[in-house]
Amino acid sequence: MITLRDYDAGDAPRLVELANNKNVSRYLIYTFPYPYTNEDAEWWIETALRQMTEQTFATTRFDKLFAPVLAPNRASMRVLEKNAYELEGVLKNEVEKDGQRFDIYHYARQRA
Repeated sequence: MITLRDYDAGDAPRLVELANNKNVSRYLIYTFPYPYTNEDAEWWIETALRQMTEQTFATTRFDKLFAPVLAPNRASMRVLEKNAYELEGVLKNEVEKDGQRFDIYHYARQRA
């Protein structure tokens, strides 16, 4: 089964692994870099989040967007902060995954 989900900053290493391939970049326009670095992946993920946020505010009546992040995922927190999402609170021991309890960092961005 295939599950579609949003990109996450934690996806950057796998994105680099897949994209840093001469056969991938060979027939793509010059804006697709080779070698493909972690900085390229982070830029792509940050750009996708920024565009998704802008598009959502432009085409819906949502006044606020939320992004819950598990405590160990510091990379996603940095991406959100770079895109004007603010930490609103931390829910302690809120979720259990694979037998381990995690805090959830609750980020949000208000319509400008």
